[in-house]
Amino acid sequence: MIRVVGLIILLVLPLAVAAQTGDLSEKRLAELRVIADRIALIETGDVPDMLVNAVLAANGTRGERPLADQVAGMNLGAMRTLERKAAVIALAAFLRERMSERAIAEVYAATVYYGRNCYGYVDAVRWLARRTPDRAGDNVWLALAALPRSPSLYLRDRSALKARVAVIVTEMEAQNLVGSDAAERLRGLPLANIDSGKGCSGR
Repeated sequence: MIRVVGLIILLVLPLAVAAQTGDLSEKRLAELRVIADRIALIETGDVPDMLVNAVLAANGTRGERPLADQVAGMNLGAMRTLERKAAVIALAAFLRERMSERAIAEVYAATVYYGRNCYGYVDAVRWLARRTPDRAGDNVWLALAALPRSPSLYLRDRSALKARVAVIVTEMEAQNLVGSDAAERLRGLPLANIDSGKGCSGR
């Protein structure tokens, strides 16, 4: 039964994408394929497993758009609303053809906006947590995974950040990204000291 459902999805998804991207010219689709190729080649560095797991879990919470859609949107310039929607759908589909969900999560972590003019986890951990990636603990990665959803809120409101981190840990356990013992350990960690000062604008 599961295999049948999976086959139906594989057959229907391309048709659904085609229906929603029908307004895009072949030239534009070719340009989007080039963008997808470029994104797939992005050097993400050694993104910590904890951060990738937390990003995947954060994206599994209610109301979040798929990571491929978010990465697609981050790599498209300004355009008319309807055209942009179609372009995001097409580019996200091309990304899924080229990359695993985990690889997409790594690109997201390496390029997404964390607030305070910080783009990418390397700058964010340095300028918001005052750490280097090799010296950051799991509590830092959990906090950073929470930030992109609402940086201005979580950087000024530690109680909101703490609640969001708790949701992420619960989702990590639900997705079997961590076991129950590891989840309990993560729940017991102190909230990371994420600086709400100038951030990356204060270099």
